[in-house]
Amino acid sequence: MKNLHWSTVNPFDVEKTVWKTVNEDSVMISAKELEDKFCWKEIESKSNEETKAVEVKQPETVSVLDPKRSYNVEIFLGRLKMDNWDVRNAMMEMNEQVLKIDVLNKMINFVPTPEELEAIKQQEGVAHLAAPDMYFKIIGSVDSNPKQRLELWVFKLSFDDAVKAERDKIQVVQDTVQNIRRSNHFQKLLTYILAIGNYMNGGTKNGGAFGFKLGSLIQLSRSKTVDNKQSLLQYLYEWLEVHDNSVLDFTNELACLEDASAVDMSTLRENVTSIGSRLKAIQDRLKQKPTSTDQFLNVMTPFYTSASNTFEHLSTSFQTLQKDLKSLGYNFFFFHSVSKKKK
Repeated sequence: MKNLHWSTVNPFDVEKTVWKTVNEDSVMISAKELEDKFCWKEIESKSNEETKAVEVKQPETVSVLDPKRSYNVEIFLGRLKMDNWDVRNAMMEMNEQVLKIDVLNKMINFVPTPEELEAIKQQEGVAHLAAPDMYFKIIGSVDSNPKQRLELWVFKLSFDDAVKAERDKIQVVQDTVQNIRRSNHFQKLLTYILAIGNYMNGGTKNGGAFGFKLGSLIQLSRSKTVDNKQSLLQYLYEWLEVHDNSVLDFTNELACLEDASAVDMSTLRENVTSIGSRLKAIQDRLKQKPTSTDQFLNVMTPFYTSASNTFEHLSTSFQTLQKDLKSLGYNFFFFHSVSKKKK
């Protein structure tokens, strides 16, 4: 029986208290109820076999993923903090309020490959898949190629910024091309250099030239006066300051060269081509018949129509730039690289 922990009154003090008139026999109590409620029950020890029989076993989980891959996916899911089905529904609905672009960019790295999906499918009868495998199974049911779906979704959300970035680069180079063509002062500077070079090379095989390769301009800083105190470039600058100062305005006319030189044409070409490739991928997907609850078609169709028109203008601008650069290289720079000599 459990004990009642109380403090008792000293028997010699009872006469002075209420307990003098209290008689236990005047009340009835239920010993059985007290024993039922407050008496320890004797529990017979069970055999090991019986104990094991009543133990609650934790279900074993199965994973077909590479251990490192599974670990990384599990960490991602901990940071995502979304129910698998909520993620799936947001993907089906193309819900940009639930899955924002920063989340989508992270999700792209944690989607099942076709091989992983096939391996998970082989575990169809398994009751308990590991959390990463279950996540892959659920989002893999959205699309046969969930990674591409997410990539195209991110492309849609970042399209305007991507186009603006490439359009700005095209404009910078195009402005520079036009400024070079219009810069009379730069052409006059080249005329001065040609005249000086022909005079210095008079009587040699390099004299009497119609023009020179622009790579030769570096020689202006390398050619020194006989006393080695001044370069030809310094001499030319000082001479122009005194005799034809307006020619030096070419530096203002070609100030855009610095920004244009930062544009890598190969990268620009790759980026423009990549935008076109993404649009082509969307076009191919739009030909596929979606499920009744898949909103990819409804969301991407109007975007594709608008983006295609925008890209057409971007592509045309880039093609025009390429032609203008080729024309500039031939009509301007190549002209000045002619190795013929004056008769």
